[in-house]
Amino acid sequence: MSTPSSQRHPVPNMDTSCFACGSENVCGLHMEFHTDGEKLYSNVTPPAHLSGWESLLHGGIISTMLDEIMAWTAIHLLQRIILTKSMHVEFLHPIQVNTELEVQGWVEEQTDRKAWIQGLIVDSKGQELARSRGELVLFTPDSKVLQRILPASITEKVQRRFQDR
Repeated sequence: MSTPSSQRHPVPNMDTSCFACGSENVCGLHMEFHTDGEKLYSNVTPPAHLSGWESLLHGGIISTMLDEIMAWTAIHLLQRIILTKSMHVEFLHPIQVNTELEVQGWVEEQTDRKAWIQGLIVDSKGQELARSRGELVLFTPDSKVLQRILPASITEKVQRRFQDR
């Protein structure tokens, strides 16, 4: 059972251009995140232009939402930058576009360098529609690997965010 929204707190975003969570991406999902300290949540109503067959939500979009909730779960709850190494998605029921969904993420297990995160999409009645399990590689903001991959502006934003917490 999920935590009532009144007991959840917003999680600040760091990238306005991201397809999944970017507030300024005109084609994106505009996912916003909230937490109760144990899980992350995002309420999303995918628009019709993200359909696959007719009015069914495209499986790639479902996977994107699950990947994003798992990533932000690790970023926020574990205070680490991540890269998804692998993920497994189960499509339990077809999802219609323009349907209000809740996407949830939580930490299953972690080591110093990896985390296994769970993701879940439910409808307004709590029916499970899709779920995922991802293996994420964890990095500190000063990681030399990340400095080669990500723009300095991103790693600097992450470092400031983790310092402010």
